[in-house]
Amino acid sequence: MHRRLLTFGDSWPHGDELDKLSEKPFPQLIAERLGWWYHNLSQSSTSIPHLIPQFQSAVDLSINGEYPFDLSDGSCSALFFLTTPSRDIRVFKNDEEVTIYEEISSGVKNTEWYYQNMHSPEMEEYRTNTTVLALLQLCSYYHIKPFFVWGWDTVN
Repeated sequence: MHRRLLTFGDSWPHGDELDKLSEKPFPQLIAERLGWWYHNLSQSSTSIPHLIPQFQSAVDLSINGEYPFDLSDGSCSALFFLTTPSRDIRVFKNDEEVTIYEEISSGVKNTEWYYQNMHSPEMEEYRTNTTVLALLQLCSYYHIKPFFVWGWDTVN
């Protein structure tokens, strides 16, 4: 059975800052070194809590038959890149489904209120730990081996 590496995270594992002609994102280099199939589901301008909808997109692709394998066949590992915990997401939902995930970070316009009234290091720690625990549970359910990589900052 061929092993597979699914990658989730922000622009760094996505490879946005790289020269596409001569450089590869680090998860792709890992997969190539291991001889594994590689699929990058990371996205620019995302947060740690956004890893859950990214993971759900992989599940949806698998259920819809858009992967040439069953996601839960035991051949997959997931690499979750943990970006800075200060980022968060806003979720917009219409009557039937989520339509937009928007990054909230201290450098993004119109987020001053959030950072003055809702943000704290304790909330960063809570959101990060809650997300990691949820991803561990989801990976267990789908028989996926998880790996977590800190990007910039850490929390307890």
